[in-house]
Amino acid sequence: MTYNQKYVFRWTPRLKRAIILVLAGLFLSGVILGFIVGRVTVIKVQGVENETPSTEVQAPVQTTTPDVTTAPTVEPDTEEIIEESVVYYDCPLDNNLQDYIRDLCEKNNLPMPLVLAVIEKESSFRAGVVSKGGDYGLMQINTINHEWLSEKYGITDFLDPYQNVFCGITILSQHYAKYEDVDKALMAYNCGATGARRLWDEGIYSTSYSTKVKELMTQYEN
Repeated sequence: MTYNQKYVFRWTPRLKRAIILVLAGLFLSGVILGFIVGRVTVIKVQGVENETPSTEVQAPVQTTTPDVTTAPTVEPDTEEIIEESVVYYDCPLDNNLQDYIRDLCEKNNLPMPLVLAVIEKESSFRAGVVSKGGDYGLMQINTINHEWLSEKYGITDFLDPYQNVFCGITILSQHYAKYEDVDKALMAYNCGATGARRLWDEGIYSTSYSTKVKELMTQYEN
């Protein structure tokens, strides 16, 4: 056989059948492999779906809140303190002295406007004034009363505003408690108990002094 004859390709029926069988085998192998791969993928996807947490919305857990409207109220074991507003009058007396007068009036059951009216009528709020008749200070305490007031209450200075109003309120409150009448109490304070009694015996139960003081008291009350 020559060189040319040795390499001539011949397409024979046996060769055709062999090629067809090889191709058929390759096709079948591809189909089987594709089926296996697809099956494995499906199994994996199902596994992932099974592992995925549920997205179902759960109802919130309800907690019980106590009804505060029905809970008992615990009151503090203390007394309620009610603060009253303090009134300071428009007069030439400082707040400290007004506080002192207010306390004395409360203790002696005497209206504070009445005391202020007496001070204005007697001295026009001049603490150092002394009359020719021997009347001293804001409430014009006469010398006839100095001795017993000093002995009983320890008064040392009748021109001192605090000691003076103490004496005046003490005398006025005694008359007010005894006669239970503003006019009679003022007449006794101004004229003395004996002088006032003489006027009452004459049927006189008010004077220009008592009338003026009551007018001033009304102004302080308003």
